[in-house]
Amino acid sequence: MVPQGESPLNDRVGKTRQHIESAVTEFEAKGFRDLPMIEAKVKELLAKDATPDGHDAVRKYLTQYTNDAARAAMVTWWELGDRFWAEFARATEAVN
Repeated sequence: MVPQGESPLNDRVGKTRQHIESAVTEFEAKGFRDLPMIEAKVKELLAKDATPDGHDAVRKYLTQYTNDAARAAMVTWWELGDRFWAEFARATEAVN
Protein backbone atom coordinates (compact mmCIF):
# COMPACT_ATOMS: atom_id res chain seq x y z
CA MET A 1 0.00 0.00 0.00
CA VAL A 2 1.26 3.51 -0.84
CA PRO A 3 1.39 5.92 2.13
CA GLN A 4 -1.03 8.86 1.94
CA GLY A 5 0.55 11.94 0.41
CA GLU A 6 2.77 9.89 -1.85
CA SER A 7 0.05 8.48 -4.07
CA PRO A 8 -0.07 9.59 -7.70
CA LEU A 9 -3.83 9.85 -7.17
CA ASN A 10 -3.41 12.38 -4.33
CA ASP A 11 -1.04 14.42 -6.50
CA ARG A 12 -3.61 14.56 -9.29
CA VAL A 13 -6.43 15.53 -6.93
CA GLY A 14 -4.37 18.53 -5.85
CA LYS A 15 -3.76 19.56 -9.45
CA THR A 16 -7.46 19.54 -10.30
CA ARG A 17 -8.01 22.44 -7.92
CA GLN A 18 -5.88 24.72 -10.11
CA HIS A 19 -8.00 23.92 -13.17
CA ILE A 20 -11.28 24.41 -11.32
CA GLU A 21 -10.19 27.70 -9.75
CA SER A 22 -8.97 28.93 -13.13
CA ALA A 23 -12.32 28.15 -14.75
CA VAL A 24 -14.23 29.84 -11.92
CA THR A 25 -12.03 32.93 -12.23
CA GLU A 26 -12.65 33.08 -15.99
CA PHE A 27 -16.43 32.95 -15.52
CA GLU A 28 -16.32 35.59 -12.78
CA ALA A 29 -14.14 37.87 -14.91
CA LYS A 30 -16.52 37.51 -17.87
CA GLY A 31 -19.46 38.43 -15.66
CA PHE A 32 -17.71 41.57 -14.44
CA ARG A 33 -16.64 42.49 -17.99
CA ASP A 34 -20.20 42.02 -19.26
CA LEU A 35 -21.83 43.98 -16.45
CA PRO A 36 -21.61 47.46 -18.08
CA MET A 37 -23.11 46.05 -21.30
CA ILE A 38 -25.89 44.32 -19.38
CA GLU A 39 -26.71 47.45 -17.39
CA ALA A 40 -26.78 49.53 -20.58
CA LYS A 41 -29.12 47.06 -22.25
CA VAL A 42 -31.47 47.06 -19.24
CA LYS A 43 -31.53 50.87 -19.21
CA GLU A 44 -32.21 50.89 -22.96
CA LEU A 45 -35.09 48.44 -22.62
CA LEU A 46 -36.64 50.39 -19.76
CA ALA A 47 -36.18 53.71 -21.58
CA LYS A 48 -38.17 52.28 -24.49
CA ASP A 49 -40.89 50.86 -22.28
CA ALA A 50 -41.19 51.39 -18.51
CA THR A 51 -44.52 49.57 -18.35
CA PRO A 52 -44.88 46.05 -16.99
CA ASP A 53 -44.27 44.81 -20.54
CA GLY A 54 -40.90 46.59 -20.54
CA HIS A 55 -40.04 44.97 -17.23
CA ASP A 56 -40.97 41.63 -18.74
CA ALA A 57 -38.56 42.33 -21.61
CA VAL A 58 -35.80 43.06 -19.07
CA ARG A 59 -36.61 39.87 -17.20
CA LYS A 60 -36.48 37.89 -20.46
CA TYR A 61 -33.13 39.46 -21.43
CA LEU A 62 -31.55 38.78 -18.02
CA THR A 63 -32.93 35.23 -17.95
CA GLN A 64 -31.45 34.53 -21.40
CA TYR A 65 -28.07 35.94 -20.37
CA THR A 66 -28.09 33.87 -17.18
CA ASN A 67 -29.12 30.71 -19.05
CA ASP A 68 -26.33 31.21 -21.59
CA ALA A 69 -23.77 31.71 -18.81
CA ALA A 70 -25.01 28.62 -16.99
CA ARG A 71 -24.81 26.51 -20.16
CA ALA A 72 -21.25 27.69 -20.80
CA ALA A 73 -20.31 26.79 -17.23
CA MET A 74 -21.89 23.34 -17.50
CA VAL A 75 -19.99 22.61 -20.71
CA THR A 76 -16.75 23.61 -19.00
CA TRP A 77 -17.48 21.46 -15.93
CA TRP A 78 -18.30 18.45 -18.12
CA GLU A 79 -15.07 18.94 -20.08
CA LEU A 80 -13.07 19.20 -16.87
CA GLY A 81 -14.88 16.17 -15.47
CA ASP A 82 -13.97 14.10 -18.51
CA ARG A 83 -10.37 15.25 -18.27
CA PHE A 84 -10.15 14.48 -14.54
CA TRP A 85 -11.84 11.11 -14.99
CA ALA A 86 -9.16 10.10 -17.49
CA GLU A 87 -6.37 11.38 -15.24
CA PHE A 88 -7.73 9.60 -12.15
CA ALA A 89 -8.15 6.37 -14.08
CA ARG A 90 -4.47 6.48 -15.08
CA ALA A 91 -3.46 7.35 -11.50
CA THR A 92 -5.47 4.43 -10.11
CA GLU A 93 -3.77 2.07 -12.57
CA ALA A 94 -0.38 3.39 -11.44
CA VAL A 95 -1.24 2.77 -7.76
CA ASN A 96 -2.44 -0.78 -8.37
